[in-house]
Amino acid sequence: MASTEAGGSKGAAVVFRGLRQVYGATVALEEFTLDVAAGEFLTLLGPSGSGKTTVLNALAGFIDVTSGHIAIDGVPISDLPTEKRNIGMVFQNYSLFPHLDVLGNVAFPLRMRGMAKRPARALARDVLRLVRLEDLGLRMPHQLSGGQKQRVAFARAIVFEPRVLLMDEPLGALDLKLREAMQLEIKQFQRQIGCTVIYVTHDQGEALTLSDRIVVMDKGRVLQVGTPRAIYDAPRTRFVAEFIGTNNVLPIAAGADGTTTIVEGFGPLAVAPPAGARWAALRPEVLRAVTRDGAPGRAATIADVIFLGDLVRYAARCDGGAELVLAERRLPGGGAHPAGTRIAIDVRPEDVVFLRE
Repeated sequence: MASTEAGGSKGAAVVFRGLRQVYGATVALEEFTLDVAAGEFLTLLGPSGSGKTTVLNALAGFIDVTSGHIAIDGVPISDLPTEKRNIGMVFQNYSLFPHLDVLGNVAFPLRMRGMAKRPARALARDVLRLVRLEDLGLRMPHQLSGGQKQRVAFARAIVFEPRVLLMDEPLGALDLKLREAMQLEIKQFQRQIGCTVIYVTHDQGEALTLSDRIVVMDKGRVLQVGTPRAIYDAPRTRFVAEFIGTNNVLPIAAGADGTTTIVEGFGPLAVAPPAGARWAALRPEVLRAVTRDGAPGRAATIADVIFLGDLVRYAARCDGGAELVLAERRLPGGGAHPAGTRIAIDVRPEDVVFLRE
């Protein structure tokens, strides 16, 4: 399989311009415009109904959008049928044919393209080696585990060397440990074959693990596009700040001196709020809790303790009224502060993210 060789990207650039999809009075997608680089792993992230699967269906040719257009490597595809777009697809339910063995399932796209049975199965064996299932070619789908089925579905999607691969919640049916393992495998496979991947999920951890860039969507609109680190560290809206990871989002007001910010229920910060800012976002890991008497910071009481192995998460109530979540890395053999412990909470001004909307 040529695309598994080391070398340049085999992926294609994808361009979306002004996609809009309306179902009666419901706007499922509003002015979706995006450039996806060749070989990029791009994730569409958002809650149910955000429009992410609508984008995927439009690219695959399953729906005709109300307006807008799509191009792959500069070639418009909106008028092409699904089978002419040369796009691989992996879905949550895998859609394996129960009457075909693993080799038959993987070879199926090649057979549909007119390839003879023997060379098609030979190519299918090559791809099964890539996903480390070369010994399971004669098994039937019902004899496979969930992770094995997912790999077979992936192999079938890439066997004809598509330049664009679409993945719609492909790990949703797996348990947590297997899902985490498959995330790393999918990223490794994508790097080996070099294709462009557009991935749909509502799982923020999955998006942060896999993606070169993330598109956060809600109610048919794009709210923010950026690298996982940029999305996490510098959210632009309250929705993104609260949707990606755990965050403490509190209303703010400008201090009377113009150089401080008053965080509701928390107190002043020695930094002026940007024009138009309405909230301060404080990640749990940037909040520092000190238990010694007289320590600087906002007086608070630990209300609850959540043990997460290498991490301890605290729910705390400031004397000023703010309820905050803090996260603390646990040292080997270290314990946790019990509920009821009095603490002082402080944060560096540079760790505060201000939000306008």
